[in-house]
Amino acid sequence: ASGVRAVLTADPPPIPGLEHVRAFANASSRLFHLYRVPGAEPPERFVTRWRPARTVDDAITGLVNGRQREVVQVVGAVAPGPCPGPEPRPSVARRTARTASWEVDAPCPGILLTTIPALPGWRAEVDGTPTAPARARGIHLAVPVPAGRHSVRLSYLPPGLLAGGGLTAATLLLGAGLLLRNGRRRPSPRPPAGR
Repeated sequence: ASGVRAVLTADPPPIPGLEHVRAFANASSRLFHLYRVPGAEPPERFVTRWRPARTVDDAITGLVNGRQREVVQVVGAVAPGPCPGPEPRPSVARRTARTASWEVDAPCPGILLTTIPALPGWRAEVDGTPTAPARARGIHLAVPVPAGRHSVRLSYLPPGLLAGGGLTAATLLLGAGLLLRNGRRRPSPRPPAGR
């Protein structure tokens, strides 16, 4: 399971092979079970071996068929050359709902794999320089990283947020302008009383 480390359920284990951690009851005495997923991938890792996939569908098919246990398929990244030695572990510098950053000391070029869904709106930077994120397994964000020590940053800006904010601001300005224009009109003279 890619990035899923635990399952909490009130039902029997949804997947065979899960390790039971503990059972506990909630306030209404309903029994819940916590299971550990053996062999779960970490939320991020750096790899120096991967196989290019032509399309997202090819990468997802490889994931479903179990071909990505050791060699991950990546869409949007060229195949690497050989790299001696163990793959380094990226250190998480910071993570929020819309940003994540890591420090990677790479002995050779590689890819930072994440379990962050590859949705529109994510942007990647390596040492402050924008770079195109790739798709690992067809569904997760991956960032190509050159050899050496680097800072990698992912940031998320929902698609349409800037356009929606601009449209809201334009509507507010138009409304304020109409209110000001209507407030400056002179009241029409009233006929004298008694006529």
